[in-house]
Amino acid sequence: MNYDLVVIGGGAAGISGAISAYDAGLKNILIIDREDNMGGVLNELIESGYGYMENGLTGVEVAENLKKEILKRDIDVKLNTLVLDVYKDKTIKIVSGTEGVKEINAKSIIFATGAREKPRGQLNISYSSSAGIMSVASSRKLIVNDGYLPGKEVIIYGLDVNSIYLSKMLVIEGAKNITIVEPSKESKNKSNYLDDILGYENIKILYNTKITQIIQNGRIVGVKIKDNNSNEKILDCDSLILSVGLDSSKRLFKKFRRNRAENGLFVVGNAEKIRYDLEFIVSQGKEAGIMAKDYIASLN
Repeated sequence: MNYDLVVIGGGAAGISGAISAYDAGLKNILIIDREDNMGGVLNELIESGYGYMENGLTGVEVAENLKKEILKRDIDVKLNTLVLDVYKDKTIKIVSGTEGVKEINAKSIIFATGAREKPRGQLNISYSSSAGIMSVASSRKLIVNDGYLPGKEVIIYGLDVNSIYLSKMLVIEGAKNITIVEPSKESKNKSNYLDDILGYENIKILYNTKITQIIQNGRIVGVKIKDNNSNEKILDCDSLILSVGLDSSKRLFKKFRRNRAENGLFVVGNAEKIRYDLEFIVSQGKEAGIMAKDYIASLN
């Protein structure tokens, strides 16, 4: 299969890039996404506000609007499809349950591969496998996709934009008490994200505090914490959510380190840098779509 432009990743940046390129004149475009639904992380954001949103819409609504724009255009989409590799000649090796392994040829590629959570080991907590311990992303999916609440008495380890958003979501969905344990002295968030949860009496933040031990009996029942004065105590909980932060997903394009744009390769969205600004991410995707169109025009 041959395409002028292949967009790897169907989140906000990737969809915006495909739409922009199409509207600029490219008509042979493919979007590839490993999930069964386009929209990326927007599909997990059911509250309005935060940098993901615009005009008071939830992330889900923003994603639906973007998908409607794709349907208005003759843009091919492959869902549930994993990109195995991208070669220097822009051959893309993919695999799916319906088509098996295939190769696609592209003149230009937009990498909108998003981000993945960092390994849990970076938190330096020693524990064996136990029910009730999960990541922020897993918790969001459990709530949004499956309709389950991770717990009623929840401890979140790590304070960042993602854990702040999740803590509010947990309270709205029925959790009784949320304790955010943060090892540093102050919040790393210099925006108004933190202010949004300060009015919730059942959300508490413990600064200068580390989790030193997980207490479990097949399922987590509590954690031992220590503050910077070496004071220790045990907090009861029925779930522990780890906010380990995000890393850009660079596996497919890290081999292309030089002259990407000159070779028709573009990296956008969280794949390029972790951001919580939907307007910037969409703008970056649109710009990449125009640049891809201009690159392909230069080949003729």
